[in-house]
Amino acid sequence: MKSALISFTVIFGIAATAVCQLPTSSRLISEVPPPIQADEQQLKRLGKAMAGENLDTLLTAVLTVFPNGCPTIYSSWYCDRLAAKDSKADKEQASHERRLRMFGSDLLKRLDRECSNLVLDDAKTEQCKSAARQLVSFSDWLAKGDGYGNGILAARCRMVACVAVSHLVIDITFPIDNAKQFVDSLESGVGGQMEWMRWVVRAHEREVPGALAPFVAKGETVDGVRKSFGQAAVRGSKLLNEHLTKDDQSTVGIDLEATRRVRLSLPEQVAVFLDDPLRGSSTLEQWERYRLFPEYHSKFVQHLRVAVIFREKIGGFPLGPLPVDVMRNGQLNPKYISEIHAAFANAWSDFCNKKEFLNSDLKKDPTTGRMVVDPNAENLSVKYANLSPGSITALIYQAVKSGRFNDYLLDDTPKH
Repeated sequence: MKSALISFTVIFGIAATAVCQLPTSSRLISEVPPPIQADEQQLKRLGKAMAGENLDTLLTAVLTVFPNGCPTIYSSWYCDRLAAKDSKADKEQASHERRLRMFGSDLLKRLDRECSNLVLDDAKTEQCKSAARQLVSFSDWLAKGDGYGNGILAARCRMVACVAVSHLVIDITFPIDNAKQFVDSLESGVGGQMEWMRWVVRAHEREVPGALAPFVAKGETVDGVRKSFGQAAVRGSKLLNEHLTKDDQSTVGIDLEATRRVRLSLPEQVAVFLDDPLRGSSTLEQWERYRLFPEYHSKFVQHLRVAVIFREKIGGFPLGPLPVDVMRNGQLNPKYISEIHAAFANAWSDFCNKKEFLNSDLKKDPTTGRMVVDPNAENLSVKYANLSPGSITALIYQAVKSGRFNDYLLDDTPKH
């Protein structure tokens, strides 16, 4: 069975620790604000707004209908629960919520079209600047609804904004300080990792009150909340094993329809831990599925930060003749995936040999005992050295220049 623990370790990349029940007075379990609701007339106007010719007109139109934020959009599971109830009112409410989710689906497709326009190599600087600003503003508007669906839509806006910002980062004529500001904007609001985790807790608290509260720590640090999420995932796996039959355990997390059928039969406090299986990584597929911990894409922003640092420290992008030592018998050393990768990686290696790259910025990890980069290091080039800046920047550069930049390309970053 693919339990919530599996999705947790994939997303946050750490091992869950032993379970201990934590106080329910967590700062993360703040008061959940009332939902932003939409009546039938507003839903119709929202649908018409989607006909806007460009992102600017779309944003203007939706702000006219809902100036205080996007209506609250619930998860697919929440809609299924309402539809499965006997009362007419619940079924009508389910229909209403599904119409809002349809708006979300249409918006994701619209964002994909915007992304397609931005991946082109000839995307102009002004076009990218405008798109980045609009997408971040749109993300902020979407996040105000504070529902499960709102967070996924807001995060997708930030990811498409990454495409626009990537053009600005590799444009050597675009001021480096301005590029930094655009990268910083990607982590504002729900784009920041801590705020994303707060949203995860609030979204579930809205749909299943108290589901995560016993496991979420008081601590305000990212590592503290990650640990708490790990504890919740472990506890969720145990609860599921206690409630699922052997036949159910062989199908849930693998077969979508079986997973959804079983989830509806479980107590809500248990069902919240049962993930839908994912066939791929597209945001649209994640939108249609239910996951305890929806995927967080902070690594893309981190990679853009690395590219900014690379450009700042190296002074540009090395595209000249390759050093002799990267060639073997006239062939590129197989550890490099391209000549650009070799050039960028070697330029960073040369920089690392300079005196300013100091071992004093390393510290021993108390958990693993390994020497790691000090996150408080003043020298930013040292702080991000363990992310292979040359390799990451080369991949971003090639992706933008070839028009192949997309949300998942960076999964294959060489670790050299």
